[in-house]
Amino acid sequence: MDIDDIVATFQIYRQASDINNFQGWIRDYHKIEDYSPLFLGYRYFLEICAIRIVDEIAENSTLGLDEDESFLFANECRLPLDEIPNTCDKIIALKNIWRYFEPIKNAQDWAELEKIIHKSGDILKIFNEVFKNVSVNEKHSEKIALNFITLHYLNIHFNDTQRLKPMGAATGLIKSEIDSPGIEYFKGYAYTLEYLWYQLLGKEEFENSPAKNIHKLECGVKDDDSHQLNENYSIPDPEDPTFEERCIAWEGLDHLCRPLFDICISPKYKKYLTQYSQPCDSVFILCTTIDDKIISPLLDRTYIKEPYYFSDDSTDEARFKKIDYYFKWLPVAYIDSGKVHDFFGTYAFIPFLQGLTTSEKVSRVNKIEVIRIKHPEIGVSGYFYSYALLNKASFFNGHGMGWIIFLACGTDFSGHGGSMHETAEKYIQKYQNIGILEIKEITVDEDIIRRFLKERSGTLVSDTNTSLEDLLEFGESQTVEYKSSLLWSHEKNQPSGSSVYDTARTLSAFLNSNGGTLLIGVDKNRNIVGLEKDYALLTPSRNQNRDGFEIRCNEVVNTFLGKEYRQDIEIFFEGYNGKDICRIIVNPSTEPVFLINSKINEFFIRSGNVTQILKGREISNYIIKHWNCKK
Repeated sequence: MDIDDIVATFQIYRQASDINNFQGWIRDYHKIEDYSPLFLGYRYFLEICAIRIVDEIAENSTLGLDEDESFLFANECRLPLDEIPNTCDKIIALKNIWRYFEPIKNAQDWAELEKIIHKSGDILKIFNEVFKNVSVNEKHSEKIALNFITLHYLNIHFNDTQRLKPMGAATGLIKSEIDSPGIEYFKGYAYTLEYLWYQLLGKEEFENSPAKNIHKLECGVKDDDSHQLNENYSIPDPEDPTFEERCIAWEGLDHLCRPLFDICISPKYKKYLTQYSQPCDSVFILCTTIDDKIISPLLDRTYIKEPYYFSDDSTDEARFKKIDYYFKWLPVAYIDSGKVHDFFGTYAFIPFLQGLTTSEKVSRVNKIEVIRIKHPEIGVSGYFYSYALLNKASFFNGHGMGWIIFLACGTDFSGHGGSMHETAEKYIQKYQNIGILEIKEITVDEDIIRRFLKERSGTLVSDTNTSLEDLLEFGESQTVEYKSSLLWSHEKNQPSGSSVYDTARTLSAFLNSNGGTLLIGVDKNRNIVGLEKDYALLTPSRNQNRDGFEIRCNEVVNTFLGKEYRQDIEIFFEGYNGKDICRIIVNPSTEPVFLINSKINEFFIRSGNVTQILKGREISNYIIKHWNCKK
């Protein structure tokens, strides 16, 4: 079982957290005697290390920690760790690990930080025992293999700062409170990162590599890029006088990411990993099951609290978070007659339930899930009822499943309302009896559930239900664009490299605006040209069909935008007159999305029916206006 990333994160933390060795290197190598200007950045680096440790353990099943459905759904939507209920061993272990590391972010000086690091040694001791069960899946020594995977991990999660902060801080169950690290953090962070490269490469290789320049502002920027970089960030900001310096420093560090890989890491694939051909192959594997006694301290619940919303019912925020838990943090949509159409919800609920029972996916193992929602009624000893159905349908945003809430489905205290409730329950009981339905029950005030749905839900009729004819009839717009191909130029009748970039531009513009739909296989004159030319250009190793095309689209998103934004993008296919069309639905992002274009980051928005690039002050102004925040 693959354990490379966990091994690498602990190795980075061990070496980086040796304060005496770090300070000694700073003094001897850089001739710096005053370490105080480096403290904030050094502390920030350790905080990112700790965040990566928690995230890698969360993503890895190697340790044999019990996982349940609640954890899997919460982890999928990247719920903050302290808001995930304590329903399984993995959650308890993650919270215990973070309990030791969390104080790092609040340390006020070197002495306090050293005490915290010493205390975190309890976690390191546990994993030292775990790693005794790990072997090297290679013919080279453990030291060489360990240095190799650590260098690779370091470059990806700590050198990649194209979002003006480390990649390691950009995603995960724990978000650093330092969302936009200023120039006061850069110096200590960069020296700590440079120290790690020195330790891992050795002095001779280090001094002949780009790593020796990590601590310098604009360290990785070539002369011909420097002007563009300065132009991008030449935005006077009265609230942040160091804005330009900060942005140039962090992006300059990112410009070293690729050279470090090419010069220091890539050659080692051929030299060391001779047994395997792919970079994704594991170097370290867990060869035996871990003794329960080793990890038992991580499962101690003494200091682990449930999320606050379990005990706090005083605000809508807390109430809504608890309802999110009931609905597994999945998207919701609802049908509501407002009680003006004779408890219409029941008439919608029953046929929808019956429709789900016809699915081949429904079985005694994969049951239909229903939530009975009871609404207390003032002045009577009874309830109004609503029902929720978990529908595994692709039109729900980003998860492939979501809840449909049917409001106003009767009562248990009135005549006709009672008969509507009884009818709904009869069908529920019918499918329970044959073992294909399971039901849970919650009690929530009706006004609370309505406020929740108003804030959380999307419309039941999503963009996938807009017919292709309608999308073609009204033409391109703020939210609709056509592209004839992803890989082929129909105008020049030859493969096109620019088409991929143009597609990424459109996706990033939709993300940064109000979302939209991209149709691939439709030219600007609304003619259906299909995807056959694209299929033919897909590599033979992958399917030259819809599946292969979707994989290529995923690569475009990952390469130009970042993997974390794939959840905001839905990809569908449909046939039209014998030709395939790809429909890509883009939901608006909750944060600015920069397109990664080899040398520089670019920022696009949708303006009318065109994609427009913003630069310099325009970016800052747009971010402030669109997201109502200062970035």
